[in-house]
Formats: sequence, structure tokens, C-alpha cells
Amino acid sequence: NFFSDGVVSPARKQLLTSFLSDPTVKKIILKREDLLAVHVSQLRAVLSGSFRSKVLDDVEVKVDVADFQRFVDEYHDVYRFYEWICTSIDHDSSASVFHVSYADLEH
Repeated sequence: NFFSDGVVSPARKQLLTSFLSDPTVKKIILKREDLLAVHVSQLRAVLSGSFRSKVLDDVEVKVDVADFQRFVDEYHDVYRFYEWICTSIDHDSSASVFHVSYADLEH
């Protein structure tokens, strides 16, 4: 997960560019539209120390408006980067990139 800490470093960008450009690798880019839910989920995971397969609905968090705005800006930056890479690779490779909405998986 290249977005886990909200930063896409130059080293991560280089690795991600190489990975997404590889036509032998099938890629799924999962995007959640409800950014507040994403942010709260991330805050809960950090507070609880549990990042996988655990329901954390009972973990209360406080959302700071400025922190949330930074999160939203970084989230959009990451997905703009994904889109830039996916549109920069050749057409044969782009067939191996699948965009999935989190909402689509809930149905």
C-alpha cells in the first residue's frame, strides 16, 4: 500500500512506476470515494495498532479539520499519480490495469 503513510517518496514513485509499467503484472487500483471513512479507518487502525481484518467501529477518533484536509489533498495526489502512470504506459500494458471502486465491492 503506497498510501499507508500519506507520502509517495521519490523511491516509492520509481518503484511504483516500474511496477505499473510492467505489462506482465495485472494491477488493481482500489479507490474509496468516501474520504472521511478512509481517514477515520486509518486513524482507528493507527490508534488500535490493528491494520488488518478487525472491526474497529467501536474505536472513537477525533477528526481534526486541517489534518483531514491534508489527508484529502495527499489522497488525491496519490491517485493523480496513479492515473498519470496508467495513462503514460503503452496501450498494451494499460489493459492490465483495473480500476475498482470500494463501493462496487460492497454490493
